[in-house]
Amino acid sequence: MDELKRYAKKMSSSISDPLERKEAEKEIYSNLLEAYEEHREISSNEEEALQLTLDKFGRVDEVGDELKQAHIKRINKKSLLFITDNRP
Repeated sequence: MDELKRYAKKMSSSISDPLERKEAEKEIYSNLLEAYEEHREISSNEEEALQLTLDKFGRVDEVGDELKQAHIKRINKKSLLFITDNRP
């Protein structure tokens, strides 16, 4: 579904690492699609199911910021581990 793909792409766009961004986009899309299908079983209206799904996941900018922060924290922890393990 194009709308869900666009939403997942926008949501993951704040992640700077291209591989992690693509992985996050796929995971978000998978979760969105699953939620959409659950809403579709309840509602016969596609638009309503789509809106319920998007509402459930929240605003793109808010979730995108959270993903960015999670990504930065993970990078910092990896970097710190690398630095401390490679000290003379």
